[in-house]
Amino acid sequence: MEFDISKRRFCRYSCEIGVEFDENLLAFTQDISLGGICIECPQTFEINKIVKFKMHLEKNDNISPIGKIRWSKEIDSGFLIGIEFWELTYRDKLLLKSKIKKLNLQQEMQNISHHSMSEMDHKVREVESFLSEVDFFIQEAENDVLKMEAMESIDDTAKNPDKINDTEQMFIRISEDKLLVTADFYPSADQKILSDNEIYELIALNNIKSKIIWENINTALEKVSKTNKTISNVIISAGEKPIEQIPQYIKIKPALLEKNNIPKNTDEVIDYHEISPYKSVVKGEEVAMIIPEQAGKNGKDVEGNDIPFHTKKVENLKIGKNLAINDKSILSTCHGNFHVESNEIFVNECLHIKGDIDYSTGNIKFLGDIVVEGGVREGFKVICGGSMLCKKTIEVSDIFIQNDLVCQSGIIGRKDPLLRVGGSIHGKFIEKCKIECRKEIVVEKSIVNSQIYTLDKVITGSTGRLQNCEIIAQNGVKCGQIGSTGGSETQIMLGVNFIINKRILMIKNKSEKLISIIENIEKKRDNETRKIIDLKNKIFKGLSNLEELVEHLLRQLHTNENACLQVDGRVYPVLTVSVCHVTEQYTSELPGSEFTLNKLKGCIERH
Repeated sequence: MEFDISKRRFCRYSCEIGVEFDENLLAFTQDISLGGICIECPQTFEINKIVKFKMHLEKNDNISPIGKIRWSKEIDSGFLIGIEFWELTYRDKLLLKSKIKKLNLQQEMQNISHHSMSEMDHKVREVESFLSEVDFFIQEAENDVLKMEAMESIDDTAKNPDKINDTEQMFIRISEDKLLVTADFYPSADQKILSDNEIYELIALNNIKSKIIWENINTALEKVSKTNKTISNVIISAGEKPIEQIPQYIKIKPALLEKNNIPKNTDEVIDYHEISPYKSVVKGEEVAMIIPEQAGKNGKDVEGNDIPFHTKKVENLKIGKNLAINDKSILSTCHGNFHVESNEIFVNECLHIKGDIDYSTGNIKFLGDIVVEGGVREGFKVICGGSMLCKKTIEVSDIFIQNDLVCQSGIIGRKDPLLRVGGSIHGKFIEKCKIECRKEIVVEKSIVNSQIYTLDKVITGSTGRLQNCEIIAQNGVKCGQIGSTGGSETQIMLGVNFIINKRILMIKNKSEKLISIIENIEKKRDNETRKIIDLKNKIFKGLSNLEELVEHLLRQLHTNENACLQVDGRVYPVLTVSVCHVTEQYTSELPGSEFTLNKLKGCIERH
């Protein structure tokens, strides 16, 4: 069974965030991802329209993306609209990633099991919300008065009066490009107002043939007469700028052209693991747009002379493999890696890395298959939407593979390592690593000091060894040897769904936190308010729901009573074997054996 990964490039999270457009139009998000948002809005937008908006992520954290309208659907309360992020600043990306991480933590318990857990997850999320409310209610009970800050008053600043020119009432200036005419107006000593004929005379003397903006002139003269002050830089006429001719061209999506975006002159700490030259795209994703030709038009200066238009130089890009044209959009026809080479754009289905995954590549996020000629260095994350072949050692920090992982060398964990694989794993050895896998794990040599969880089998070579491990394998374990003469404990649990087991442990931790909160509230009885009393009642109810949830999960925990442990060589103490609900511990050295569950006797038999 494979992980249920969305066809979307980015995971979406339900959340309500205010979205503000121009003209005071306000909407709210239904969900959000690193790639875009779905909003509920009282009015719709034209499909493919580019829009700018503001999002209120947190109390003081606002971002201002540029987006593209992808779809619109009418509903009873207005419209549901899908918006793809088209351009984001580096700062906005950081704030958006931070928000997504918070939402991801809230939905962590929903991302593992393939069983229908929506009702149980709802109960768990309800109880988790109690945890975030407790501190607020206690603080509210302790504080009686809210302090408010006084607003600072702003004094008006006095302005110095302009100097009055007694001789000249209007002075005309023409810009260097002859496209703009401005004038300064001065009060007259005898309160005389310029006549239209006098103004026409001044305009004619300056050879101005473009249209005169009399409204500006009359407004300025009236203001001069009332205030007896000079009015400067009044626009009284303007020419027509030429319109540049732009041939048809291909505009690549800005996000696909971004390089190592390292801010300069900042104290911000840069995570160089995140900097990568690879740009992953999904099937059907728009990678570029065809911008139609824009015709040119001559302009005219204020003296009536023609200004010829220019033709803009554009890059003539060619459309290469795995791309298709749909109307004015260029779409990827597969999951792959986007490239621009020698004036050609194209998509490679497989990401081929000639060396190691290290600082030269950055963290890898790719939705197709990955072939790594080298290894994976410590501290670098890999997210692969297909299968991955790695020819040298993988140093695991945080790696997720949707399908199969083949490592021609070994797998070694570094600093809280976690390797998640949706298919099978094949490798030479595994050391100091935590692995969650849905299919079989086949290791040629040894698995040492590791936590191995699979919904299938763990298999080693005929001389392969398991030592100081915790293994949960739903369908059994087959190995050459367990432990060594030095002595170390290995725990093997068979016939158990590790995902359900993990969920039960998480719920028990939540229950312990709720009990701790109740104990803290009991210590504050003197300050107890109605809200705190109501909260306690909700927590007690939540604890009861969690107990029911655990009972329900326990009924799904044991899935294969026929799972067995087969050891071809020696078994060294200490070995603990569990098959479903039955556990046995072996503290003496044993020959090669097969360990199975005798359900009738309620024990584990060794053959």
